[in-house]
Amino acid sequence: MPTVGQPKTKPPSYQYQFVGDDGRSFSVSYLDFPRQASPDKVFRRYAATLAEASHAEKLDKHEGSLGKFPTMDLGGRLRSKTPDGSPQRLTARLVLVDKRFYQVIAIGDEQSGERFVQSFQLVRRLRTARERRWNMHSVPGCGAAIALPGEPKRTHRDLRIGETTIRGAAYSYQTRGDGVAYTYGCFKVPSQLAIDLPPKQILKAAATEVRRRTSGTAVSDRRLVSGGHPGRAIVLSIPGPDGKSPARVRVRVYWDGSHVHVLEVAHLGKKAPDGAKLFFDAFGLKKPAK
Repeated sequence: MPTVGQPKTKPPSYQYQFVGDDGRSFSVSYLDFPRQASPDKVFRRYAATLAEASHAEKLDKHEGSLGKFPTMDLGGRLRSKTPDGSPQRLTARLVLVDKRFYQVIAIGDEQSGERFVQSFQLVRRLRTARERRWNMHSVPGCGAAIALPGEPKRTHRDLRIGETTIRGAAYSYQTRGDGVAYTYGCFKVPSQLAIDLPPKQILKAAATEVRRRTSGTAVSDRRLVSGGHPGRAIVLSIPGPDGKSPARVRVRVYWDGSHVHVLEVAHLGKKAPDGAKLFFDAFGLKKPAK
């Protein structure tokens, strides 16, 4: 298994590697740079190193992003073969996060390589004293991780897309004092519906359902992309508890090809609470967009 980008005087800061009896191999490693590096220089250097180390016939290169971080995806056929004589393919994703450079590499068949590389996600660390009071929670069956300032209450919630009503899991937590309510919902879309409807229509249906349920009026609505996943960021104006005071629901909706993910922050006043940014930024998806 070739490991790309290891300077002769410095090994990777971390490396995970698995090699199977069938000739397939998978690895994740990262290097820490002494100072922030230029994405172009890093990608060119390590793409060339990877091509040479893996003996690839030719590597296709595609630049992109994982959230706000630049990436380069590489893929190509290798001259080497598996023990049973089958052709091998290299699939890799290079990710530059400030001073840290990640290498996600798979060698084997194209399908398992794409699945392994696309599953790589970055989950934001909780660093400050206030943030450390929040905890990350993995959501079973949804391929997602959320951050909340306490133990969430699990319930169920429905999402209507066209004529189909989908029952999904909902995780919520309401803070004491300011009464800010954080909610995450995950909805598994039937496979045929996911094929028939374009992502734009699925996201529109999810946004419409949130407005209907909250009786909210849209203050803003914009498209966004996070980690390659299409989504929408919406701010809704809703009546306060007394029917007069202003209140808001801030919403993020994402589509990963099989699940709709809905994050909501409901609060009094027009100004977003400090926790809203943390709640949205810490959210991570493990599944790739399809």
